[in-house]
Amino acid sequence: MYRTNSISAAIAAARAGIDFAPLPCAVADRTLDLFRTAMFPEDFRLDLWLLTHEGLRNTTRVRAFMDFMADTLATDADVLEGRRPQAGPLPTTTP
Repeated sequence: MYRTNSISAAIAAARAGIDFAPLPCAVADRTLDLFRTAMFPEDFRLDLWLLTHEGLRNTTRVRAFMDFMADTLATDADVLEGRRPQAGPLPTTTP
């Protein structure tokens, strides 16, 4: 058994055939040389809470950020919850 708290190390271990890796769908589904060994149940949902301090929740910048995040997360829900497999590779950067 291989243990790590690093997503990139878990991906590398899975690619090397060291072990299975429980990875976030939004990352692993875009890693083309990995594949799922099991699918989520049809009724699977991911609960995610956006929290802020009560005194800041209605300030313009915090409200704009919260609205942006809520819209973005709703738009990408299928990817985040694993309902859209093999979304394509993540962009890579070169130093």
